[in-house]
This record gives sequence, structure tokens and C-alpha cells, in this order.
Amino acid sequence: MKKLFIRLLIFLLVFTLIAVGVTYLGIRNENKTELLQSNETGINLYGTYDQNDLIINELKENYNGIEIEIPELYGLKNAKVQKKINKDIKNRVYEALKNTSNIRFANFYTRANFANVISISYYVGLETTSNHITLNYNLVDGERLKIEDLFVSDTDLTEIVRSAFYRMSIVDNQYNTQNGLVSPDEAKVYKSVKRYMDSEEKLFAFTPSEIYFYSGEYSATAKMIEIAEKVAIYNKYL
Repeated sequence: MKKLFIRLLIFLLVFTLIAVGVTYLGIRNENKTELLQSNETGINLYGTYDQNDLIINELKENYNGIEIEIPELYGLKNAKVQKKINKDIKNRVYEALKNTSNIRFANFYTRANFANVISISYYVGLETTSNHITLNYNLVDGERLKIEDLFVSDTDLTEIVRSAFYRMSIVDNQYNTQNGLVSPDEAKVYKSVKRYMDSEEKLFAFTPSEIYFYSGEYSATAKMIEIAEKVAIYNKYL
């Protein structure tokens, strides 16, 4: 009788431990699923998002007798990632300089530095205009960001770009219409959108509130608040 009682006690103890383990794994997997799903959510319009604790220095160098500025990241916790990004930035800047003649200045403007991403616009100035490249990076792994990375996976990027260039065309034409009626240049919108979507490296930059698309000599803006459910940049890399 005593042996039977001991065996029963051991059985109940083992069963309890198994049940607890299964419950724990279930909770952990459930939390993991929720975390993955949160990466595919849009902007929380009532949330707050801190700036990265990261400094972007102005590294000054001489190029063909002209002082140029190169963005240099400082303070990233992962030194290898920081070195990787800085090396890529410098290579891209010098590539832009080599492909441009009659340079008068070369400097940059930091547009975004939040949620483990950065966006920098770099300008190579000429006599009457300037060439423009954009430097967008994921600070977690040091990889370049693509325009698709800013949105949730099922986003119709073409429609967002089309709406942005459609609005740009209306603004451009507002001073060339009669009776206050403004209509877009459909041909220009079509060409700009097609050029952008067909380009191998889609040129873009972003701030905490806007996304800029660059297509040839034209640019257009999408306001994040108007496409909040499609923008994943705040949560995806946070």
C-alpha cells in the first residue's frame, strides 16, 4: 500500500511538471507571435518614439581643393555595425563625388535618427544645381534600408507613390490654371511614378512625419499620418 502511494505521488509530480512546462512554452510562443505581429503594425498616433542615442559627426576632408563633409556615426553600441555603416557611407559619398564634375560643395542633412534607423540626405553642389543621394540604414545590422522596408508587407507601394506625385503635380499646376481649378498633369504623374517604380535603387528619404520620393528632377512627399496603418518604420526596428 505504501509503495502504491509513493508511485502515485511520483506520477502526480511528473504530470504537474510536464503540464507547467507545456503551459510555459505555450505562453512564450504566444508572446513571440505577438512580438512578430507587432512588427507589422502601423504608426501608433498616440505613441511616443525616442530619438536614437547616437551622434552623427561632420567629418571634414579635402577633395580636389574643396572641403567636403562626410557623415560619421559615433556612439553605436555595436562597434562592428558602426564601422560597417561609416565605411559604406564614405564609399558612396566618394562615388557620388567621382561621378560629378564642377563640384562647389558637398554636405549633408540628417532627416531621421529614431527607432534604430537613420536617414541622411547628401548634396553634391554644382554651379547652378546639386546632385542628391540618400543614406538610409538599419542600425541593428548596418544594412541599407530599401523603400519597401518602411511599410508593412502587404502595402501597395505603387499607389502610395502615385498619390504622392499626383499631389505634387496639383501643387505645381496651381498657379497655371484659371478660375482656381487645379488639375494634375497626368502624363507627368505617370512618367514620374513609372520611372520611380522601375528604378533599381529607389531614391528616398524620411523624417518622423514624412517620406520623400525622388524621381529624376521631380520629388514628392507622403505624409505618414495619412498612411499610418501602412507605415511600419516605428515598430519594425524599435
